Amino acid sequence: MGIFIKKIRVPGSLLVATMLLLLMSPRMVRASDTELVMFGTRSCVYCQLFNRDVAPGYHRSKFARLAPLKEILVERQGTGGYALRGGGISVTPTFVMFRHGREVARIRGYPGKKNFYRMVRQILRRIRP
Repeated sequence: MGIFIKKIRVPGSLLVATMLLLLMSPRMVRASDTELVMFGTRSCVYCQLFNRDVAPGYHRSKFARLAPLKEILVERQGTGGYALRGGGISVTPTFVMFRHGREVARIRGYPGKKNFYRMVRQILRRIRP
């Protein structure tokens, strides 16, 4: 016995409207309004340690849902188009938390896995409603 699915015709405008509603749902907007950007260089040993010890797990963590992680290589991309307050990047890695496109916090250097997560947790508690 098989499952029968009736074909229905959906007008294009209804499909587009449905997609927009899904994209603009509060959960989606909330997840995308905050991001964590790591400014690093290829030769930075601490950037390499972070990428080995934290980055793979971060992408699967609760933090990634609240503030997705993006990496910018400053020797190739400069600031990647991000508006930085406080004079740019002088230490790598530098982790900058952006909310609604504005810098709200920084972590200069890599403090180790445990301290990194502790600091990100503190920042998120401070900036999220």
